[in-house]
Amino acid sequence: MELKIRCGTDDDAEQAIDVIRRSIIELCESDHRNDSAEIAEWVRNKTEKNWRKWVNSSLGVVLVAERGGQLVGVSVVDTSP
Repeated sequence: MELKIRCGTDDDAEQAIDVIRRSIIELCESDHRNDSAEIAEWVRNKTEKNWRKWVNSSLGVVLVAERGGQLVGVSVVDTSP
């Protein structure tokens, strides 16, 4: 299946936050050492409400990678001076 890169939208909130949280939990184990308190701190601001703030901010660009209708990646680029 083809990978599509596009700007994130408000409608991506649920899937995007799931991707971000899973990436922290599953891919950053060597950093958080599966410490539940540390993981909780890392994911504290990864909410659908904050997602909507991020995609609507003029201070950056939010990109998502989509394959087969499912989000498989998220990137936030800070473009502030």
